[in-house]
Amino acid sequence: MHSGFSALRTFCGTGPDRPMVGEARSETPSDPALDRDLARLVDLFRQMRGRFGQAGPWLFGDWSIADAFFTPVAARIRHFQIDLGAHGDDGAAATYVAALLAQPDFRQWETEALA
Repeated sequence: MHSGFSALRTFCGTGPDRPMVGEARSETPSDPALDRDLARLVDLFRQMRGRFGQAGPWLFGDWSIADAFFTPVAARIRHFQIDLGAHGDDGAAATYVAALLAQPDFRQWETEALA
């Protein structure tokens, strides 16, 4: 993930002690900066899906590098049990996150990482 969303990276980190794969296992962190990052993500997901997503389930309709970029974000959202509705989601962002987590290449990677 690039240098943006620093609160998400800080409070919802990954590493040997906090894997992104498997079932949610961590407490949901709470911080105003994290709330701002999550609200920004929800707004981004909703706007891009609404504007460009009619051709398919991905951010811009067809699978793109943007979806690959946001897949680790989706895994963090699941892992830390983040309620996107609490950050302004009307369901569009959660649907997009679910699509990312169900993407076959991600599922294969996740299965291999858990093996």
